[in-house]
Amino acid sequence: CYDEDNLVAIIPLIFTRKYGIRTLWAAGYKFSGTPFLMKNYNPGLVGFFFDNIIHKLNVYIPKVDEKCAKVIHGLYPNMFITVASTNPYIDRREDQDNFESTTNHESVRKVLKKNSDTIQFKKYDSRSDLDHHLEMMFGVEQASSKKIKNRDLFSKENNRKFYKNIVKYCNKYVRILFMYYNQTTISYDFGLEYKDVFYGYQTAFHDSYKKFVPGMAIIIYSIGRLKDTTLQRYDMGGGLGLYKFRFTNSFYFLYDIWSSSNALVMFWWKLVNLARRVKQVIYPTKNSKSGEYLYKTYPIAKPDYVIEKEKCEN
Repeated sequence: CYDEDNLVAIIPLIFTRKYGIRTLWAAGYKFSGTPFLMKNYNPGLVGFFFDNIIHKLNVYIPKVDEKCAKVIHGLYPNMFITVASTNPYIDRREDQDNFESTTNHESVRKVLKKNSDTIQFKKYDSRSDLDHHLEMMFGVEQASSKKIKNRDLFSKENNRKFYKNIVKYCNKYVRILFMYYNQTTISYDFGLEYKDVFYGYQTAFHDSYKKFVPGMAIIIYSIGRLKDTTLQRYDMGGGLGLYKFRFTNSFYFLYDIWSSSNALVMFWWKLVNLARRVKQVIYPTKNSKSGEYLYKTYPIAKPDYVIEKEKCEN
């Protein structure tokens, strides 16, 4: 989408089938959260952008951040919007204790103290050989419980290429944090630093060393190191895992957005979503808040510009 010669918005789209319906699907959400880039969420820009996407098409846009979803809801109240995930975060301006406390997660800290002679943490950035450290990351994940449960990311070559391209083209933002036991890499936190936010992008730990709680430990280290920087927020990324809520009660929602001019298609999608919602309530995913939030048709607050417009009309 261009404003004269200036690129102001971009979204990668592919045609595929969503629950049997030929659908225009926003690709890339598995890697980036909100699957499009916009200069801002000005209602005029959002409206012009989406008017050209949804016209007489079945459209599915996953994991849109809460701020943009509110604008879209105000412009298109008939769109079907459901909770796709939550995005926990810690903001030192709101929750200073979680940045500076040395007593949080005391049981994990006791393990670290007991093994202080054998456990180390290190951070690597663009001044390091990030390609080498990326390969170390891949190795850890292949030995993780994610691999055992067939939920790992890096078994697929395209996923590896994506991370290699991040390191190649965006290395100044990349931070890779490792936890070592006797010089063996047992967990990592791959993240991006931009302005005053650290985005915790991907973590995993070696399943053979879980007695050292390496998944929790690497996040504690990652959060703790920020207090000596100008960074204000640790963004934990989208996910409903309970372990994230052991660090913070602050989060925002990510939404799936469904649009079709065909009433039967919308009815079918809503029916499928209802079935998925009921399943999560009855059989919630283990160690997750999926039963509490996932697939819920969430009441989104009206954006300020809609409220002001309604006041003027009344």
